Amino acid sequence: MRDDAGRSQGGKVDFRNGGTSGSLDAIADIAGYFKAGTSGAKYHAVGPVRLLDTRSGQGEASTHALSTGTPIAKTGTLALPLPASYSALVANLTVVSPTANGYLSAYPSNGSLPNVSNLNFLTGQTIPNLAIVPSGSGVKFYNASTSGSTQLIVDMAGYFSAN
Repeated sequence: MRDDAGRSQGGKVDFRNGGTSGSLDAIADIAGYFKAGTSGAKYHAVGPVRLLDTRSGQGEASTHALSTGTPIAKTGTLALPLPASYSALVANLTVVSPTANGYLSAYPSNGSLPNVSNLNFLTGQTIPNLAIVPSGSGVKFYNASTSGSTQLIVDMAGYFSAN
């Protein structure tokens, strides 16, 4: 059901194939939601600030690509220029020239590897996607391709915090 402004109502989200013909398969992973009329975490825009670039070794990454099944940094985490009370990082993740098809997962360094992706990619593709990653002492990035490696760029756009 939609209201007069075309917004979805009743806790449902509508998806539409914008093509002129044909069909598609889709996966929708819920990262969170905002509830009208309630107080909660506030968004703080910053930057963009480049946190990580495996091509140049910026951040805690070496100049090596992210290999299959290996967290991004030697420590497995990314130090973040955020207040201790942040609840989630908002960042643009860009995969550059992967050597195999796969997906990237971003998750709190003190958490477990999720079974969902933040970014799906094809061999040789350079593709970005915005991600919201819950807080932790840092963030881990996991390349879940069948084999191969990829370069990764992480640009922080902001964060959520209680104040």
